[in-house]
Amino acid sequence: MLNVTDSADEVVDLWGYANVIIEEDFHNCTAWDWHVKFIYEAKDGSYQHINIPVPKDNTYLSVVVDLPRRRIMGHYLLDLGALYPNWKAAGQPGQSPEPSGTDEVPIPARPAP
Repeated sequence: MLNVTDSADEVVDLWGYANVIIEEDFHNCTAWDWHVKFIYEAKDGSYQHINIPVPKDNTYLSVVVDLPRRRIMGHYLLDLGALYPNWKAAGQPGQSPEPSGTDEVPIPARPAP
């Protein structure tokens, strides 16, 4: 996956989809600053994961977009704190900064339900 946050084009009605999820799952968080933080794209350009921070540390509403078909495939809650409990946020002593625009970023496999 490549970080394309700074160069990605809008290909779907993200907020039309995300606002419904936000209202259902986070209805009591109306004052939260809802915005896209990161966008990661498959090397072959087949899909993107658009990550919106939610009111829980290191957790994102991740919307998956099929780029060739220009449609939203679905979403999941990406809880990096649960996936990496010993990880410390970038900027803390001994940690690397966030990846830049073209850095390849490994995306963990989604845990089985």
